[in-house]
Formats: sequence, structure tokens, C-alpha cells
Amino acid sequence: MSETLIIVISIFGLIGLGYATTRVELLSAGVGDKLTEFVFTLAIPLLLFDTLATADFHGLSPWRIWAAYFIPFAIVWILSHVMIMRVFGRDSRAGIVAGGSAAYSNGVLIGIPLMQAALGDRGTLFLIVIVAVHLPIMMLVSVFLNEWMTATGEMANGTASRRAVFRRLAISLATHPILIGVFLGLLWRATGLETGEQALEATEADLLVERFTVADFEAMISDGQIRDAATVAAWHLATRTG
Repeated sequence: MSETLIIVISIFGLIGLGYATTRVELLSAGVGDKLTEFVFTLAIPLLLFDTLATADFHGLSPWRIWAAYFIPFAIVWILSHVMIMRVFGRDSRAGIVAGGSAAYSNGVLIGIPLMQAALGDRGTLFLIVIVAVHLPIMMLVSVFLNEWMTATGEMANGTASRRAVFRRLAISLATHPILIGVFLGLLWRATGLETGEQALEATEADLLVERFTVADFEAMISDGQIRDAATVAAWHLATRTG
């Protein structure tokens, strides 16, 4: 069995497992909503920030990569939009949804783990080059077109001004977690900052990190092995109530 097929089966198998746990009421239906909120609000923005901030783009030609992806993308969008309106007789808003749905690929939730597992970091970089501009462009185009179609109706009815429409659009884009993650990742990259080796001070050079029980920790305080006043005071406040 190919590695790609294994990855796809694992992803959709996990989705099926989540569905099954809800069906047998092992988990409540609300868990899915909370997980989705966590993924799109925190997990994906952090993933994109880390990848964009630390990825090595040397040797890649972003324009060729973008052309290879976005030219077919635009063709599929336009054809789907026209088909929905001309063949099925739907309105322009339905055409926007159809065009975006037909052309849009799940490049983050499925694409990133799939590329990472199948091709490693080098292969993932190609996808990240696309994602870095794909999400902002798609969000901008999709939200703008939908908001614009909504505004057209509202302005025709006299219930909203064009200024209010653009203000709502700007707020939607500026507060979107994924776009914020992409922007901060690119901003971090533009500063030239990068993570490096630890540079401990002289007083930190001999520090050790160990695990021990609460009883051992309290014994070290009693024996005078731990004498830092702030640590002892914090422990006292944390464990003594009333």
C-alpha cells in the first residue's frame, strides 16, 4: 500500500472515529464545534506562523509555483461560476460559492500533514509558498465578493452604505486568526530574527532539569537545598489555604 494512501486513510479514519464517538454519545456533539474553534483559532495560525518564520525558501521560485497553482485555480473558479449561473440558473452569489468550492483545496488541514509525511520538509515548503499567499488571497476575494453581493442588495434597499460595507470587510480580514498567523510569520521572517543555540549566563550554566515528587520537593525545602525566597513563598501560597 502506498504511503500517500496510508496517510489519506489515516486522516479520514480519524474523521470517521470522531463521527462514531458522537453517534454512540461517547462525546457530545458540541465537542466538534469546540475542536474546530481551537484548530482554526489557535492551532493552524500557530502552525503557519512557525512554518513561515522558520522555513528555508532558498532556491525556490515562488512565481513559478504560484503560476502552476493559481492559473488552474482561476480557470476552475470561473468555469464553475459560469456553469452555476448559466446551466443551473442560480444567482451570482451562488456562483461565487460554487466557484470557490470547486477550486478550493484543503491545503492546510490535509495538505500540510500529507506533504510533510510523504515528502518531508522540502516538499512541504512548496505548499507553504502557496499557502502563504493562498489564504490571504482566497479570504480577500471570497469575503469581498460575498460582502459585495450582500451590500449590493442592501444598498439597493437603502439599508447600508458602501462605506459601512468596506468597514465590515476590513474588520473581518484584520481579525481573522489565520491571516494574523500568516502576517506575523512573514513579519517575523522580515525582521531576520531566528532561533539559535542556548546562551546561558554564568549563573545558569550548571542548572539541571529533573522530575521529582511533591514530597521530595518539600523535603528539599526543609533540608535547605532549595533556598530561593520567591520559590519557597510561591510554593507556600500555592499549597496553604485558609
